[in-house]
Amino acid sequence: MNSTTVFLIILAFFIALFVALFQYWYRDKHRLKGIHGILALLRFLTVFSILVLLINPKFENTTIFEEKPELVLAIDNSQSIRNLGQDSIAINFSQALTNDDELTEKFNIKTYLFGEDFINGEVPNFEDNHSEISKVWSGLRDIYEQNTSAVVLLTDGNQTKGRDYVQSPSSLEHAVYPVILGDTTKYEDLYLSRVNVNRYSYVNNQFPVEVIAVYDGKTTVNPTLTITSGTSTVFSQQLKLDNLNSSQVVSLLLPSGPAGVKSYRVKIGELSNEKNTKNNSQNFVVEVLDQRNSIALISSMVHPDLGAIKKSLESNQQRTVDLLNPSEFLEDPTKYQLAMVYQPDAGMTELFRVLDNISLNTFYIVGNHTNWNLLNSSQANFAQEVTNQKEEFVPNLNTSYPIFNLDFLSMQDYPPLETEFGETSFNVSHETVIYKSVNGISINEPLLATYEVGSRKFGLLNGENIWRWRAHCYRATGSFQEFDDFLGKLVQYLGDNKRKNRLELDFDNINRETDPIEINAHYFDKGFEFDNSATLTISLTEKVSKEKFNFPLNLANNSYRIKLGGLIPPGDYNFTVKAEPENISRSGELTVMEYNVEEQFINADLIKLLQVADGTSGKVFFPSELDSLKQTLLEDSRYLPIQKSTKKVVPLIDWKYLLFGIIFFLGCEWFARKYNGLI
Repeated sequence: MNSTTVFLIILAFFIALFVALFQYWYRDKHRLKGIHGILALLRFLTVFSILVLLINPKFENTTIFEEKPELVLAIDNSQSIRNLGQDSIAINFSQALTNDDELTEKFNIKTYLFGEDFINGEVPNFEDNHSEISKVWSGLRDIYEQNTSAVVLLTDGNQTKGRDYVQSPSSLEHAVYPVILGDTTKYEDLYLSRVNVNRYSYVNNQFPVEVIAVYDGKTTVNPTLTITSGTSTVFSQQLKLDNLNSSQVVSLLLPSGPAGVKSYRVKIGELSNEKNTKNNSQNFVVEVLDQRNSIALISSMVHPDLGAIKKSLESNQQRTVDLLNPSEFLEDPTKYQLAMVYQPDAGMTELFRVLDNISLNTFYIVGNHTNWNLLNSSQANFAQEVTNQKEEFVPNLNTSYPIFNLDFLSMQDYPPLETEFGETSFNVSHETVIYKSVNGISINEPLLATYEVGSRKFGLLNGENIWRWRAHCYRATGSFQEFDDFLGKLVQYLGDNKRKNRLELDFDNINRETDPIEINAHYFDKGFEFDNSATLTISLTEKVSKEKFNFPLNLANNSYRIKLGGLIPPGDYNFTVKAEPENISRSGELTVMEYNVEEQFINADLIKLLQVADGTSGKVFFPSELDSLKQTLLEDSRYLPIQKSTKKVVPLIDWKYLLFGIIFFLGCEWFARKYNGLI
């Protein structure tokens, strides 16, 4: 209590004393004996209690308690644990730990499962298609950042996605005790480490295939590598591998043939004593296309955006991009499906006239060097306010863009683009892909928009320095793929000369069985506005077995969506998406390749788990060493209970007994006065 509160309590004491003496000493002729003394005391206690309650002093209540250290049990929930025959061992081991009386007395034991995600749970099902051990470290940092914890990691150490888990726990302030699930004995093994192939090829062309074959063993072997398509063998080669030359890269070219989806199987011969033969073969699929899209990138200037756009678009072999000046384009404008006009200037008047005459789809990319007076007068679809001032606009992605799916794209922290300051207004119906944002506030103006006029499609990117977006994508993800996929989808839509359908599909033709296998559908009403009231279903038929599957599509983010991963077996499928009640449908083809990365392992990765244990001051154990692990945890001086205290400030008004005391004092005084005839 502070000095003011103490002073008020002392003052309340004297006020209560004065009231009591005035009532029973001064008014009763200075008599304060017998019953009068008791009544004066009761009156004093009543008044003093009421005054103290009004002052409402606050008291500190300190509670001291002990907090036990945490013991985190992280169990690998991936399929490789079951494939190695370690599923029951993992369950029995974890139950023995969590049910041990000595451990539960010393630790708060929490169980988590990890595979594709890091989740709270106790009973694993070993169904995850991938194992990402590095997620354990990030999850523990978020949950137990300031707690003393020991981590028991039940895993085979085989990670199939994510960052290197050996390096990731360097900032984790918890000792990790890996429990090795699986055989650490090295066996002779032949396997295909990787099959690299382009997903697309072209009619009557060739496509490259690169196969990396690996041998773990001490003798010399001469396996045969074959590639088959259906019942035909299209390639065969005998390899020579030993303990010194344990891998070999085989590069070859295969003919594309006619258009369509072609399935191939790569296989390497098996050893007589080989334990795991599932990693001796891999499937791959190539889609053979009958033509390439030609895009004209037209500009009269030199700018790094031009190189970034060309490299991005040509990362997909379906497209060729010709970088032209206006006069070069006008020599043969009809050979292109899309014209990308970069920073229009005064010399492009004839260009705009020709584009209109041949009704060529056009993508305008504008910025600081754009002649806005020419562009505003050459078309009537949009207009830019000309202020001769420059402004930087940060991108704000419209996740509800209805034309194609953008869920794969994250534009967080993307650098701004620079362009003309002023309002951009549209005179036609348009869809905004990216909004402008200034000082963290999104404004209702498009930075990137698409629109259609008749059968012709247009795009407008109102900003230059898009090369910074591609560079940022690489810095953030280690790859250009996210940006290239985004720009590719945009150009694919703008370059499509086909009539717009009320039902549009967005999907990948070629998938592995462990992929999500996502199909997105966009359904429009007769006015080509997105319709979220329809019922969409998909029917799939496997081409060989004729097995049929039917599923509904779910509405999400202005599209209808289904993830078929795990719902259909590997195979080649014809499918039809139908929209009710108008009975509108679209069809396509889908290939699901047989491949399970979790089936490729025959051993636990002891070396990496030893590195994790050494790097975190932990120790490696085997399932048979349960008692040794238990003693290590119980005897480690780092895991001691921590004495903590909580200080709680309690106001006197929360003390209910004082109110009962006031009522008691008043009641006693009233009954005493009543009994002695003083009322």
